[in-house]
This record gives sequence, structure tokens and C-alpha cells, in this order.
Amino acid sequence: MARREPITGSYIYLSVQGVEYRIYFEEAGEGIPLLLGHTAGSDGRQYRHMLNDPDVLKDYRCIVFDLPFHGKSLPPHGERWWEKEYKMTKSFMMDLPNALSDALRLERPVYLGSSMGGHLAVDLASNYPENYRATICVEGALRSAAEYVAVGMAGIRKEFDNRRLTGTRQPQRCCSISHPTRQRPTSARFSGNTPVAARASLRETSSIITMTTTCLPRRHARSILRSACSTC
Repeated sequence: MARREPITGSYIYLSVQGVEYRIYFEEAGEGIPLLLGHTAGSDGRQYRHMLNDPDVLKDYRCIVFDLPFHGKSLPPHGERWWEKEYKMTKSFMMDLPNALSDALRLERPVYLGSSMGGHLAVDLASNYPENYRATICVEGALRSAAEYVAVGMAGIRKEFDNRRLTGTRQPQRCCSISHPTRQRPTSARFSGNTPVAARASLRETSSIITMTTTCLPRRHARSILRSACSTC
């Protein structure tokens, strides 16, 4: 008999800022709900190892979702989306996991995000502390410099500033550093407390774990989750 993984997938319709999106998500495990946010150039496959880790699944209900326009979450039906500039605003990025959590009736889930999703971990903690028991920032930052936001990719990664490169080079490079098959970890650093630099603004939020790595190797996931949720 063929082996099967413990992962189940489904679609759910979420209304976010007046638009209905058909969102694909996968889940596995039971226990504390754990929302998983992928990077900008990837999708939920980034967490495929976590959703197959029995040590994680025995304590956590892992739920990974594809953002709209990513993975299996196609652009919204009935919207002339191709006529609009694609923008992932802070408010939209926060509203989506909040809407998913409400729709699935999750009770104060843990949120873990990588890169762009890691940025979101800090925003969720500071803006919706009552909604999440912990947020985990993986390869994220406490802020994005305003000048970077204004110019887009230029200035963020120097290789994108080379005028000899065609426009196709940028998505290729993004894919190479954020694709689900990317597995080379860099140095990791994490703490059980809210970062000192953000403590004043976060005040009574959930604990935040910061970690610097290209992806989230399975061997790190268990210790990070235990530390984040030790006081949940």
C-alpha cells in the first residue's frame, strides 16, 4: 500500500478589504494552532518538512496558506486584477491571516513567518497582540527603510541595480533565494523574549522569537516553537 503524508489541503473563501479571495491552505497535526507565512517569492511548500515532522505535529496544528497570487491561491475571480498595480500593503498582509484565523475559528494561534512573512510577525504582534499567543519572525526585520519602499528592489539587493541585467533577472534571482527547495541555512540566533529594540513599542504583546536563516530547517523548528510557546 502506498505511503501517504499526514497533510490535508483545502480551499477557503475569504473576504479581505472588500475582495473575495479563494485561498489554498494545508494543515497537519493537532494542538496549538500554528499559522505559517511563506516568503514573497514562494508558497506553502516552504514548510513541507514541518508538516511532516511528528515531533511538531503532536503539539501543533500547523496551517500553511498561500497568499493571493502565490502558489495555488490564484488571482480573485471576477476582478480585473491585471489592470491594477500589484501591491502587498501592510494592512492587507495583516488582514489576511486575521481573516483566515477567524474563518477557521482558531483560538489565539501562534504565527510564524519567514522573510516578508517575518516582517509581518512583528506587525501582528504590535497591532493585534490580543489575537496571537506568540509570533515568530524568521529572517525578518523590525522595519523596512522608507527609501527602500519608495524605490522597490533598487537599493535592497545590489545585484538588482546592474543596468546590464534584463528585467527577467530579478524574478529569477528572487526564486533562487526563496524557492521552497532552497535549503542552505545561515547562522541562527534567537531569544525567548521580545527584542529590546521593539520592546517599547510592542509593550504587552506576545513573545517574539527572531531568527536569521535562509529557511527554517526542521532541526531548529522544535526548539524555537518550545521557546516561543513556553508561557502560552
